[in-house]
Amino acid sequence: MPAKGPNDPVELSGGISLPPVTVTPREFLTREVTHRTLKMREVIVWCMLGIFGFLILMTTVFFLFQGFHLWGFSLPESLLQWLGGATIGEVAGLIALSITSFLKKEETDL
Repeated sequence: MPAKGPNDPVELSGGISLPPVTVTPREFLTREVTHRTLKMREVIVWCMLGIFGFLILMTTVFFLFQGFHLWGFSLPESLLQWLGGATIGEVAGLIALSITSFLKKEETDL
């Protein structure tokens, strides 16, 4: 049986054959770069969402400890206001930048 080349049809069970698929190196590289870029952006967005969730949880814990004075926990009110504003404002801003970067259409020069 002769060896099959990349341009030979692919034989499947039941006598079905698929036509050969030709992909140029440029198309292959474009697909791979796009796939890896999207995967990397997805990981970054999930990490940012995880960090944001953790910071919201810790800020809530600080407010609960302050409100119920658990174990003598006491922080100045101005620090708590700053903590809440910084947590929501800065981290939410970073998440907005990450998501817009993830969703924007990328122009390729290939």
